[in-house]
Order: sequence, then C-alpha cells, then structure tokens
Amino acid sequence: MADDVDTDPVVDEIDVFLSKSLAQNLYLMQYPLRPVGLGYGHFDNLSARVKPQQKRVEMELALDTRSKNYSTSKGEQISVNVDGSLPPNSGDRVFSGSKMDKIVLSCPPNTKTFTNCQYAVGLFKDGELHLTPVSAVVQMRPCFDYLDKADKRHIAEAATLNATDGGESSQDEGGDDAVPVNMKVSRGESEEFKARRMASYEYVSQKREDEPWVDVTYHTAESGISEAERQHLHAGDAPHVSHFKIPPQEYLQALIPPSSEDKSEKPAMPDNVLSLNELRKLDLNEQIRALLINVKVMRFSQLMSFVAPGTDQQAVLKSLQSMAVLVQGCWVVKSELVYPDEEKGETTKKRRFHSTVSPELMRRVRDYAMWKFTHNKHVVRKDISSIVQLPSDEVKEILEKMSRLKARTGWEFLYDYDRDFCERHPEIVQRQRNKWSLTFHNLALHFKLPKDGDKKALELEIALMNQQPTERFRSRRLSSRSPRKRTLSGRSQSDVSDVEIDHSEKHKILENPSCRNILDKDVTLNGNGHSSGLSQNGLSLPHIGKMHTSYATSGQNSCDSSVLMSELEKFAREVLSESSTLCMSDLRSKLSLYTARVPSAHVFTTGVSDKMIEDAVAAVGGFRLKNQWPSNRKPEPMFSSLTGDNQIDQLRKILFNLFEESPKLRSTLFRSRAKDVGIDLSETEIKKFLKDHCDVVGAVWYLKRTLPSKS
Repeated sequence: MADDVDTDPVVDEIDVFLSKSLAQNLYLMQYPLRPVGLGYGHFDNLSARVKPQQKRVEMELALDTRSKNYSTSKGEQISVNVDGSLPPNSGDRVFSGSKMDKIVLSCPPNTKTFTNCQYAVGLFKDGELHLTPVSAVVQMRPCFDYLDKADKRHIAEAATLNATDGGESSQDEGGDDAVPVNMKVSRGESEEFKARRMASYEYVSQKREDEPWVDVTYHTAESGISEAERQHLHAGDAPHVSHFKIPPQEYLQALIPPSSEDKSEKPAMPDNVLSLNELRKLDLNEQIRALLINVKVMRFSQLMSFVAPGTDQQAVLKSLQSMAVLVQGCWVVKSELVYPDEEKGETTKKRRFHSTVSPELMRRVRDYAMWKFTHNKHVVRKDISSIVQLPSDEVKEILEKMSRLKARTGWEFLYDYDRDFCERHPEIVQRQRNKWSLTFHNLALHFKLPKDGDKKALELEIALMNQQPTERFRSRRLSSRSPRKRTLSGRSQSDVSDVEIDHSEKHKILENPSCRNILDKDVTLNGNGHSSGLSQNGLSLPHIGKMHTSYATSGQNSCDSSVLMSELEKFAREVLSESSTLCMSDLRSKLSLYTARVPSAHVFTTGVSDKMIEDAVAAVGGFRLKNQWPSNRKPEPMFSSLTGDNQIDQLRKILFNLFEESPKLRSTLFRSRAKDVGIDLSETEIKKFLKDHCDVVGAVWYLKRTLPSKS
C-alpha cells in the first residue's frame, strides 16, 4: 500500500486567467549595463519613439551637467566634435547647448527574436494568476549613432571644399574637357538574383531604415496613467468555466498563439536551398516532390531518412513512381518537373532566362541522357550532342544535375548501382524497364536511333548491375597510371577541367570474349531467349548473371563479404552504444547518413540488406526484442544490447520482458518486478531509468520508438 502513496501531493490550486488588453504593446525592457538597484528612473526623459514592426525602442535621457561626476571639458569637446560649427538654432544639432547634455538608449533591431517571443507577465491578485503575453523583450544600451553622423558630415564638408578648389583651378587652366559617357543595358532580374538581393544585409538594413519612427509619451512608474495601464494586466470579470473543454495542446496554442509574420516581406530562399522544417509541414506527396526537384537524384534509403519516421514505404514508393524514374537503382526526378511548359510553371524562367531551347526539346534530351545512364556508368557529352543536335552547353546543364565529370572517362552517374533496392523490389524494376522501353521508342522516332538499341541497352544494364565495384575501382586506379595525353598547347588532358575523351577503351572491354561469354550464358540458359526470361521475372537474368560472376570470382567475393561484415559490425557497435533501443528504420537512416559521408568506393555503397544488419548487431552482442506494438503502429524489428553493468542489464531484461507482455506499462509495476529480483530503487531512480529507455504519455510508459501516433 505504501507504493500507491503519491510522493508529490497537490498542495494548492490557483485559477489562471489570460489577459490580452496589453498583449500587442507590452514590452519587457532590460538594462544589462546598469546595476539592479541603479536604473534610469532618476533621469529626466526628453523623448521616446518606437518602430512597431521591428519592436525597436529609442529614448533620450537628460544628463545632469552640474553633477560633480560630470566632466565639463570632455562634454564640451564631444559637443564640438559632433555639432561643429552649426548655428545654435540649427535643427541638425544633436545637443542643445555647448555641452553633451543627453544620452540615447536604443535596442538593436531583430525581428525574428521578437515575433516568436513566448514570455508573459504575471499578476497575482486575490488568489488568482493573471497572465499577459509579452510582445517583445528589448535590451536598452547606450547608442552613439550621432558620432557616426558627425564623421559623415565632416567628410562631406571636406569633399565639398576640395571640389570647390579643384573647380576654380580647372577653369583657370582651360575650357571644359569632353567626358565619355558609358551606357549600360541591364537585363531583366532573374528570380534567383532577386532572392539573393532580398536576403542581403544591405536590403534588410534598408527595409529597417525605411520604417518610420512613431513618437510616444514617457510616463514614470509612479504616475497615475501608469497605474491605470497596470490595471489592464487584470483579466477582469470573465465567465467562470468549471472544466476545460479543449485538449492541452489547443489550450497552449490559445495561450500563446503563433506569430503572424508578414510573408510579403520575407525574402524567398534560393532554388538550391530546402528547409527541413518547412518540408516536414507538407504532406507526403509534396515532401517527395520538393526533395526530388531540389536534389534531382536520390537513393531510396536516403529519401526514407528525410521523411518522418514510421512512414509507410509502400505509400512512398507509390508517390515516387509518379514523380521519378529508376536509373541504376536510384530515383531521378522526371523531366516534366525539371523543364515544365512556361505556362505551367516558373522553373524554365528560373533555369536560364536567356535560353532559346524549348522545354519540350530539353525534356527529350534529358530523357535520352537518363536512358544512356540506365546501362552506362559513364557517358560522353559530345556523343549525346551529336545525336540530339543540341549545343554542348545545354547538354552540360543536363548532365551536371545527375552526374559528375571524371577525367579520361567522361560524365559518371552520381551513385553506384543500388543493387539492394533492385533485389527488394523486382516488380518495380521490371515496371520501370517497361517504361524505359516505351520511352526509347519515342526517342528513336525523334532522334532516329537504331531500333534494336533497347535490346542492347538491356544487356549492358544487366552487365552493369552484375559488375563488381571493387574490380571497377581497381581498374580505374590502374588506368590512371597510364601516360597522360598531351594537347597541342602542351597541357595534359587530365589538367583540363571539362575534357571528355571517347569510350573506345570501354567498348573494347565489353568486346572481350570472356565478358561476351558471360552475357551469352545469361541469355541462352536452358534454351530460353533473353526476352522470355525477363517476362517471367524482372530480376531473373540479373540473378543468373550473379551466379556466373560469383563462380568466376568467388575468392574476391569472399574477401569483400568479410570486409563488408567487418565494417557493418563497427557501425553496429557504434550506434548501439549511443542509444538504448533502435528499430530497423533508425539503423537504415543512420546507415544512409553514414554512407552519404564516405567515399563513393566505400563497401557500404554496394548495398546492405536487413539480414546483414541484423547479423552484424548479433555479432557485436546485440539482440532483437520481442516487444509488443501499439495497435496503430506498424511493427518493425527492434534491437538493444547489454552494457556490462550488472544492475543496468538486469533492469533492461526486466523492462524488455514487461514489454513482451504489453506495449505499455506503469512505473509501479516495473518497480515491483525489480524488487522481486532484489533491486530496490527510489522513485527518482526508477523515473531516470525509464526516461533513458521509454517515452511517457501521462502516467503510461512506452518503449522508445514505439510511441503510438496521435491519429
């Protein structure tokens, strides 16, 4: 019975009221350079003004020039430096007399901090708490802008004097000389340039300066007007509500409503910048669309790492196939989204406003380049230009969005063949091959391509998919040792940043008898033709090709497998030490982020299956949990490991056994099970352990990564 006693009883209940009478104009003013007990209350206020949009406040306070702490000589010197020879009645004078007789307090402009302010002023009266949201928190510091104005005025006076002297001497020497006039014709401002200009410091500063000051009247804290204004902090008589009728989240939003910013003045982001916060606010289709348009080429594992955890993969694949095409196991955005018609979007104008090539032709050329990449790791720009009859610069614009330039080889596709995705989704691979076959026939009619090009491309695609990455990288390193070819100017071709040479050596490799025999065996196995094998299974031929290749290079594959498992075990040991529990999607996400940082020749880029990850976790001492999942969450494998600490490992076993019985538990049940095995922990220690391994909703604890969705 002692366990059921509440250790944190409620001692009092206070009604809370929300007052909005001063919410729009309530400022919290701080003076960080003044001691707490010595403010500016004893100064005489001369004037005050505000910029409401920037939440910027400025005050002028009078100085006591007769005080014994005031230096008369310094004050007179500052007045002479600032006002100079201006007449006493001039409106440009900063100080009214011959001394520095005032100081200016101001706060720096910073709209983002103020618009998202989430503080409130509380008034406790008659057992009730009245809260008023604070509009801004401003820190008042001395401002010396008048010194800068004095410097500018002195420079302007000196320049005027020099111009006057120079003008008289020029008239004495002779007549006016002819001055050439340079005329410039400016093009229309592009959207990207406009976005950068609006995000520049000069533009933002000018917008701040353009906002006019609003003069306000200053009243001391003891005045009657101030006392009357303080009464508005009280919410007044409001109808009493016995119970809240809205959820806690809606109550918090009503208490602190989201800031309403002026989106018309917010500068647009550049085309190549994507905000992850803004991305998560969109629905799934819009998220995938925004990612593809900005990134152009993505692996499926990378895409899943950007969407919200727990997102259904089938829903992602369904949306993905309508916006992208499969190239070497990776997803490339469709040409219709990159080069839309001018009347359908502004992407064409943002792309190159001086381009004269129609979007329709650019789409066809891009489709042809992507089709080339489906069965070639490298392509040559001049080969594509000769087929599509398009300027080389336009072809380069297309290639640099999906590939990178490699010396002596040409343009290389951004990623290695994603064999892991192809093995997991053979039906999608076959569907995409059928679409590419239809696309090729449309391109063949327009660019006059050979009719049997798609059959040869399919054979090359199978050979590319079965190609061992380690062998490819080794041959690339060996070929780099060959003597450099010199140009007529004496420079080597590898020194030129945009040099592409013909792939005759690559075609010689494909014409090697050993390679041709492997392809022939793939096609004629069991007497079946090439096309009939594909009609039965989209991945039947690639699997057959893998058998022949592994038979020929079994020693190399064994070495590669051991290296891969060694790297996977190292990765699993690292991620298990960072988290108490991990699900398969977490491991996949961390592996994708890790793969994106390593070189392209890393062993992880060849593809890692879930079974390989699970084996690596088991090899480093991890184990798979048999936990229950909430009804509205899709189950997936969960993993954890032991720490070596006897007491913590015992508590983990107890906790995991409880989650095998139910997807949720209460702390009292866990504490009683721990007592049964001789571990008596305090309530604080129990909560600390549960927070490290679980998420809490109310008084119910869920295992981390299994928290039920709000829907």
